[in-house]
Amino acid sequence: EGHNVVSLILVGLESLQHRGQEAWGIAVAGHPTYKRLGVVTYSVERELRGITKLSGNVGIGHVRYSTTAKSTIGNAHPLDIGSSTCKYSFSIAHNGTLERELLIDGLKEEGYSSTRGVTDTKLMGIGLYKNLERGKSWVDAFSALNPYLNGSFSTVMLTANGELVGARDEKGFRPLCLGWHEETSSYVITSESCALDALGARLIRDIHPSEVIMVSKEGLTEERFSTHEQYAHCPFEYTYFAHPSSRIEGVNVYAARKNIGRLLAEK
Repeated sequence: EGHNVVSLILVGLESLQHRGQEAWGIAVAGHPTYKRLGVVTYSVERELRGITKLSGNVGIGHVRYSTTAKSTIGNAHPLDIGSSTCKYSFSIAHNGTLERELLIDGLKEEGYSSTRGVTDTKLMGIGLYKNLERGKSWVDAFSALNPYLNGSFSTVMLTANGELVGARDEKGFRPLCLGWHEETSSYVITSESCALDALGARLIRDIHPSEVIMVSKEGLTEERFSTHEQYAHCPFEYTYFAHPSSRIEGVNVYAARKNIGRLLAEK
C-alpha cells in the first residue's frame, strides 16, 4: 500500500546478523544499491543521514558470509544484474553456494565468456537475465537455468519494475520462508522466521523447494520451476547456523538442538 519498507529491511537484517558479519547491503526501488563492509548497526550509526534518504515500498537486503570470493564491497550483495536502463535488469541477494564451473559452461554455450573472477551469485544472475531477455518468465528462466544450478540457493530479487521475487533450489538446502506484516500490509521473504518475529510479522509458511514467489502491487503468485521431490535440508542450520528461535520446516531450532543433546546423552 505504498509504505516505506527500508526500516523494516534494516531491522530484518539486524536480526539475521548471525548469518554473516562481513558486509551488508540493501537495494530499494528507485535508488542506487547501498552496500557497506561490516555489520549493519555500525554503518547505520555512522551514516544514518544517508540511509534515511532511502525510501521505497519494495526492497531487498543481505548480510554476507563469504564461502569462496573475497570479502569486498564489490562482492557484497545485493548485486546489480543488467543495464540500469533495461527493463529486464534486477538486483539479487543469495544465500548458498553454486558450482561456478558448471554455470560458466552454461554461459559459454550462450556465448558469454567474461567469467573470470565472477562469483557464483553473479553467474546465476547473468544466466537468469539472459533468459529473461528472451521473453521467458521468472519461473521459465529458473527452469531453463536449473541444469546448471548445482548446489544451493535461497535468493531474493528486486526487479526494475518494482517486483519482489524469491526462489529456493529444488532440494531446499538453505532455508527461506514467507511472512505477512499486518501493520503495512506487506509480504516478507526472509531466510529465517526470527526476522519475522523482530518485525512483528506472522510466519505464513516455508517457501517450498523449487518454488518461485512473486510479489507485486497486484499481490502474490506461487509457481514451481521443477518437479524434483528429493529434498536435502542442511543439518548445519539446525545444529549451528540458524537462530535458536527460528522455525525451519516446522521444527523449532532450539528444540532440535535439545533433542540432539538427548540422543547424544543416550549414546
